[in-house]
Amino acid sequence: MKKLFTLLFTSLLASLHAQQSNPNDWSIRGANNFGFILQHHNNMGDLVNGFINGGEINFIKPASGDKLWHHENNFLERGVGFAYFNLDNPKQLGNVYALFVFYDIPLNKKEKPFRLYMRLAPGLA
Repeated sequence: MKKLFTLLFTSLLASLHAQQSNPNDWSIRGANNFGFILQHHNNMGDLVNGFINGGEINFIKPASGDKLWHHENNFLERGVGFAYFNLDNPKQLGNVYALFVFYDIPLNKKEKPFRLYMRLAPGLA
């Protein structure tokens, strides 16, 4: 019975069609981030307790392609983001909260499974 239900459910999902995406629609993207603080001076050894963990959420609007600079920049994405990072030393370093606007500019023209972006993001932290 369980196999029959799984088969029916997956066939139903395969038969559904999603709406065509409009290039002017907004989307939401989240990301987890992991890193470390590079100790660039001996006195910083006491500040670095561990790794940095955090995440961000972005509200994205892709370029519509109606302007020449959209084509020249490989249909960039623009939006607003919020980021949070735990610096693993709350007494001395605290946490990071950042609100920013950004442009994500693809560095290659074709859509591939792995696509490199350059992000320009001024904001407040």
